[in-house]
Amino acid sequence: APPPEHPPKDDNRGNSTRGAPPPEHPPKDDNRGVDDVAVRLDEVLEIFPILRERADEVAASLSGGEQQMLSLAQAFLARPRLLMIDEPFLGLAPLVVQEIGGLMRRIRDEQGITIVFIEQNVELALRLADRGYILESGRTILSGPSAELLQSAEVRRIFLGDVAL
Repeated sequence: APPPEHPPKDDNRGNSTRGAPPPEHPPKDDNRGVDDVAVRLDEVLEIFPILRERADEVAASLSGGEQQMLSLAQAFLARPRLLMIDEPFLGLAPLVVQEIGGLMRRIRDEQGITIVFIEQNVELALRLADRGYILESGRTILSGPSAELLQSAEVRRIFLGDVAL
């Protein structure tokens, strides 16, 4: 005996998977969004001028700081409202750390983008952030305005031990 016939299923547009014509798409406008991308790219290169200077080079030839800037620039092209960054200063020279920290502040202030970042250097993180969260084994053990956490004896005790007291 032939297998029982199953009724057609609907996809998320309400179209039947059997016998339905393909969904209609509006005609493509090949120039749609191109101007927006060019404008956004120009805005991003204003924030990261070194990338404009190095635009003809492959990413692998960029320094660590320049590669970090390139990663941030790529993220900003999408016009995010929230940016999450893991260890943005890892392995970078102190002057590059200052430069990227300044860029992060500028992006937050001028672009209105919320930046959440994870950083092992507690003092640096708290100096850059408006608010801090101290985690231990994946749990929040302290949180508050960064200025308060910078002055906290508890933060010093956690990160420096009894030496800080």
